[in-house]
Amino acid sequence: MKKSLKILYVFAILGSVAFTSCSIDTQLSEEIDYSKTPITNDAELEAAIIGAYAEMKSDKYYGNNIVAFSEVRSKNAYSNNKSNRLGNVSGFTLTPSASYAVDTWFQAYKVISQANRVIEANYAGMGKRTDMIKGQAYVLRALAHFDLVKNYGEQYVNNSGLTALGVPYIKAYADVNAKVVRGTVSANRTDIYADFDKGIELLKKEDSKSKLKVNLAAAYGLKARAALFFSNWDKSDLQVAKQNAMLGMSVGNAGIIARSAFRDSYKSDDAQSNSVFEIKFSGTDNLSSDSLYYLFNLKESEGYGPIVVNFSVANLFGADAPIDGKDAKDIRADVTMIGVNIEGGDIRNIGKYVKMSSNVKVLRFEEMLLTYVEADFRINNGSTGEALALYNDLRRNRIENYTNATTLTLADIRTERQKELMFEGTGFEDSMRFHEDITNPRIAQPGVVVYGNPKLAFPIPRTEINVSGIQQNQAYK
Repeated sequence: MKKSLKILYVFAILGSVAFTSCSIDTQLSEEIDYSKTPITNDAELEAAIIGAYAEMKSDKYYGNNIVAFSEVRSKNAYSNNKSNRLGNVSGFTLTPSASYAVDTWFQAYKVISQANRVIEANYAGMGKRTDMIKGQAYVLRALAHFDLVKNYGEQYVNNSGLTALGVPYIKAYADVNAKVVRGTVSANRTDIYADFDKGIELLKKEDSKSKLKVNLAAAYGLKARAALFFSNWDKSDLQVAKQNAMLGMSVGNAGIIARSAFRDSYKSDDAQSNSVFEIKFSGTDNLSSDSLYYLFNLKESEGYGPIVVNFSVANLFGADAPIDGKDAKDIRADVTMIGVNIEGGDIRNIGKYVKMSSNVKVLRFEEMLLTYVEADFRINNGSTGEALALYNDLRRNRIENYTNATTLTLADIRTERQKELMFEGTGFEDSMRFHEDITNPRIAQPGVVVYGNPKLAFPIPRTEINVSGIQQNQAYK
């Protein structure tokens, strides 16, 4: 039986069906055939999960937008609007019909759709390999919904937190009887945790052990990331963040990468020793001019280069920054990591995403470490010996002739997180967690968006609202 839908959510990921979908509402249709032969074996199931990863690679999701959105709204970077890219994101002037808001909404739901197809597969002979593949699908479903909440949920608006409107949580593939509704952020949190937990349960049975797929360490680490986010409004989530970060560090085959290898780790075509989960690109399989390389790079007329640094290197790194032409003591501040491109004269990220085929590092060991350190500090209102040791381990592998810190403040941890993770897609959420105002040259006078401003939430796409009737965010009514 064939059915046709007005929906990206049920789009056949592995097919080549043309579509003009504009809603996740499955009850309204437009000549889109989503009838598919049911998955009957592990090979077909694996092909389906590969389809989910392929959709993650899109420039509308992890290949570009989801990283760029966070960075250009943070103290790390902003968009100078070169080639009309990301200026409306950085300036908080998105509209419900803006392509950035529309495209990423639907791309994330495409990943969710494919994950749901994997989760719902049921055939004879399912075993450990099935568990491994379905475990990945549960984690991807949790991650995609979490990414949607981060951008489209109204948790920051008036600091509404868990009671605010979140996003529709889609748990079934092509359910024509489902009604699309926006749950609260609290309800989203419950579902996100449940999916992470189910993924962890299944991956414990059979771990993928691949850094290019979701593995058990990544499942723990991504849940820790989500818990740290939710801890803005519920301090009990700090314990969830700490525990899962600890488990992620303990079960994987990753660790802090050495100072000597830090710079080259971003140039390598292969996952490095600190990688937990990353998205693979290659010389023949890359996003070309839609890659993150093109957003950051502006040299020899290659790249659009709209993303420029939004901080002073000297102020952030202090004595560890380059001084009087000398190499930086902190490798993260070196001119080979943050410097001036050949063209333009702006200070830019030049050490990460160094080519069109650069992998996107979704999760690194160092993020889990910093999540653990922050959660531990906030739980105990001070640093414990274990957290301080981890903090010193990280800095010892970044700073030449480092002397261990004997005390630690929350400000130290926040600054270290910025130094380590800048340009990797955590900047906006980190600022929001500490209720920081956002300032950059793209924001209209007075040049600041204060914490609580309704514009901190992306608009729900107008096409979505026209079809499914879900509620628009406050700033765009």
